[in-house]
Formats: sequence, structure tokens, C-alpha cells
Amino acid sequence: MAITPAHDVVSTSPTNTFATLNPLGEGLSGTLSDGNLKYVMGNAHNSLRGNFYISSGKWYWEVYVVSVTNSLVIGLSSIDEVIGTVFGPAKTIGFYSYDGKIYYNSTSANYDSSYGSTDIIGVFLNLDDNQLSFYKNGSVLNSGTTIDLSNVTYNLGTLKFTPRFDDGLGTGGGATFYINFGVDSSFGGNKTSGSANATDANDIGDFYYAPPTGALALCTANIQ
Repeated sequence: MAITPAHDVVSTSPTNTFATLNPLGEGLSGTLSDGNLKYVMGNAHNSLRGNFYISSGKWYWEVYVVSVTNSLVIGLSSIDEVIGTVFGPAKTIGFYSYDGKIYYNSTSANYDSSYGSTDIIGVFLNLDDNQLSFYKNGSVLNSGTTIDLSNVTYNLGTLKFTPRFDDGLGTGGGATFYINFGVDSSFGGNKTSGSANATDANDIGDFYYAPPTGALALCTANIQ
């Protein structure tokens, strides 16, 4: 009998289950694997979300960009947004790989540098203070200035949101990524050294970089 590598097993128990990518997304044209933590984009439009929704609290997750040839968008989507649409409409906000811009309110705004293959993008969502920050390889972007979500035309605080990913082009982004909600700081064996093996504010999880102060992993033990 073959032995399954530890990083191919999603940590779950009767008392705690971590978030994964949602295999039921309307915009899935690629392939999910590794316990629904790895996604290889297809040649048609790609949109997918996480399977946990949150409306308050401070949360952190990491994305290892295995490769990207065209475009990858990392961001958020509301529970009532149509996932099959390209980033930009109300109730979505996204960080584009190829130009480093943030897209929301159907417009774009300069944010920071682009990102690409082998980068680790950290997402810190602070719904208690309506703030969003992105990290690149352990360093906060935009000189530490947060994105003020109260400036977004929809009221984030009244909706439930989840991580969202998109090709941003509507035609396929040529990207492969692996998400870590706190299960595996090796990202499926893609990163075999350098991990902080860090936990969240409740001493839960296994992150490559230390989460920001007060941030939690997306798991049932942290959602009351």
C-alpha cells in the first residue's frame, strides 16, 4: 500500500477543520488537487473561492504561486457575488499579479509591485477595523499602509466574505497556486526549508511566515 505524503493530507478532526478551496465554484475550468488546496488554471475563465465565509475578526492565509505565465488575482468575494464574473464588479476586491494593482469598485488603484512564480503572498483581512493588507515573501506591501475597505462602495461589514482567486482575464491565466489556511507551511512540498512553522494568535496552524498580531487561521476552532 502506498504511503500518502504528510503534505497531501488536510488536517481535520471532530474538533477542528481548516478551510479549503471550494470545488463547487461556477468558474472552475482547471484542476483542484491536494485536498482542494492546489489549483491549476484551465484555458477558459477561472474563478474559485474558499469554503468558509467570515464577517468579523482578523484572519490570515498564505498563497504560494507555483507558477504564473499570464495573470493571477488574489482577493476576496462576497457570499452573494456571482463567481463566474471577472474581478472588478461590486462585492469583490483583487490584487493582480502582473501590474501590482488593486481592483475594486469596477476600477483599479496603484498598490505595490507585481508578483509571480515562487512568491508567497500573505493576506491579512481585518474585518474588525475594515482593513486589508497583502504581504510578499514575508514583507508587508504598500509601505504598510492598509487598504481601507470602508472606501469600497459596498459595505463590507454587512456581508460575509471568503478568499477568492481569478485569472483576471476571462481567458485563462496560466497559473498554478497552493493555498495554506494553516494546514501546511510546505505548500504541498513546494517549500522544503525556511518555514517559520508559525501558529496563529490562538496557537493554531502551521504557517510559512508568522501571522500579523491577532490574526487567526480560517478553521472551525476559530469561528465561534
